[in-house]
This record gives sequence, C-alpha cells and structure tokens, in this order.
Amino acid sequence: MSDATSNAVLCTECLDLKQGTVYCSARCAIANIADHGRSKHGVQTAAGEASSLTRPLSAFVDSTLESKNPGLKMTRLR
Repeated sequence: MSDATSNAVLCTECLDLKQGTVYCSARCAIANIADHGRSKHGVQTAAGEASSLTRPLSAFVDSTLESKNPGLKMTRLR
C-alpha cells in the first residue's frame, strides 16, 4: 500500500476487547500509548513498549479477511 493507511497501527488490547483504537503511525502510537493504556485499560505502560502493544492495521485486515474466507490469498500491490 502506498497510502497513509499502510502506516496505521491498532492497540492490541482494544482488539482483544472487540474495539478499535487506531494510530496513524507507530510514531504516533509511541507518543500516545502510555496515556491510552492508563485511561482506557487502567494499566501503566512505558512509551517504549508501544511496538509490543500495537499491531499494523494491514496485518489485522489481512488475517481477518483470510480467516473469514478460506482459500483467499492476499497479494500486496506496490
């Protein structure tokens, strides 16, 4: 993907709760994940943990589509 959505990341804790908190980029998540974790999940989080607490939007979409559509193969166009 070459559009802005290719950089978007999701909070994995929110995904587990069937909610979506989307950050425009990993850099944005790093800057905001500590406040988000405290206010939405009641946990203390160091900003440096952001990469382990987020998942790329594109990976989530791909895995969801593939799991709901057996045999579907995803191909990235560049």
